[in-house]
Amino acid sequence: MKVSAKNKVFSLLLTSVAFTMLVVQVGCSSSKKSEDEDILNEPEVKHEFKLDYEVIEASETVVPKWIKKPSMVDSEEKRKNYTYYINESENVNLRLCEKSAVARAASHIGGEISQFLKNTYTEGVSGGSRGEVVDEVSTYADEKLTQDIEANIFGATLVKKYWEKRVLKSDDDKEGKKDVKYKCYSVLRMSLKDTEKAIELAKNKLMNAQKTFEAKNQVETLLKGAGKKFQEANLNKGESQVEN
Repeated sequence: MKVSAKNKVFSLLLTSVAFTMLVVQVGCSSSKKSEDEDILNEPEVKHEFKLDYEVIEASETVVPKWIKKPSMVDSEEKRKNYTYYINESENVNLRLCEKSAVARAASHIGGEISQFLKNTYTEGVSGGSRGEVVDEVSTYADEKLTQDIEANIFGATLVKKYWEKRVLKSDDDKEGKKDVKYKCYSVLRMSLKDTEKAIELAKNKLMNAQKTFEAKNQVETLLKGAGKKFQEANLNKGESQVEN
């Protein structure tokens, strides 16, 4: 079959259009890649934050490093035998500020142990399936276990505290009014042995609070050796950071 001159021209035209589109696509792709590289190579824009307060007095001349890493209150060797809990508070009264920071750090201990027991229990339930027993245990862990643990915490010792007296900056400053508050930090230290005892007490509380034999038995089985497991989990971490 002979191909007419008209068809040849049409075929060449299609080929030319296809080639042009390919060149445009490659060009666009290259352009986009180049644009991405340009953006990635641009210098980072760093934010400059201004504090909304001024420190006019403090318990120490420099901000202690243990605020960021509470285990630094002790030597590396000593840290192996303890867990550390830090928290903070604000108040216009220094005594109440310090007292609140200690109370919040103690509450942090209860919250962490409670969460550990709940997670250990739920992870141990076969296949992660839920049922009345699981819900019963989880409800108690959420609502009451933390309080029970806090009431039975022994051996937690206050090892470091730090406070700042701050003047908050505001438009009222122009009128001579000053909003003064204290910011307090407290670190509690608890030996791994005392932590294990607290966990065992909490486990028994959780088990005895269940109404059915099935629930009691399940808690006892899944949380067996929970104290040792908590020690292992915290051996490398060694501390709990500030909770706001």
